[in-house]
Amino acid sequence: MKPSFSKNQLVVAGVVVMSLVALMIAVVMNSTNLTEATLASTAPTVAATDWRSIPFVNVRTKETMTLADFSGKTVVVQAVSIWCANCQVQHKESAKALTQLGEAAPVYISLDLDIAHPDDDAQSVANHEDYKQFPWIFAITNKTLTRALITEFGYNVLNAPITPIFVINPDGTASDLYTGNRSADEMLTMMQAEFKT
Repeated sequence: MKPSFSKNQLVVAGVVVMSLVALMIAVVMNSTNLTEATLASTAPTVAATDWRSIPFVNVRTKETMTLADFSGKTVVVQAVSIWCANCQVQHKESAKALTQLGEAAPVYISLDLDIAHPDDDAQSVANHEDYKQFPWIFAITNKTLTRALITEFGYNVLNAPITPIFVINPDGTASDLYTGNRSADEMLTMMQAEFKT
């Protein structure tokens, strides 16, 4: 007899597994003597907001870019990984919200932060079938940017299944880290009201 699980049990199991993966990423980061207590001492001696100027790669165009390149615009950044089912759910809801906003839509970037996963390389992210339906920027991080984002937002920024999202306002200020899947309406509220797109 094949065991059956409820949808809630599967979701809980998935979150537990993904949390363990995030913990493994933290362990990998710690293997380079990076801990939450030592992040400040291992970070480059630059201004705390400099994470916006750390380059990363747009996997579709192969362009190197920074978050600072979008100065004057609202930018929504969703941390993702190609193995993350919740990321796909959030992408679909975000796509609905962006469609409703039309020309007023912010820049949307799905940033793969899973540097410890062997399949999360630029080519795999660029060719990922589930990503092809979404027209926004898909990018991959590097250790320098990942460390800087951990310093800015905490380790939850690495936990793709909790759909970490942060917003950079046109003046360069950043929101707190938001977690949990949001419906299209919730994304609209966030992008229209709170962040003044």
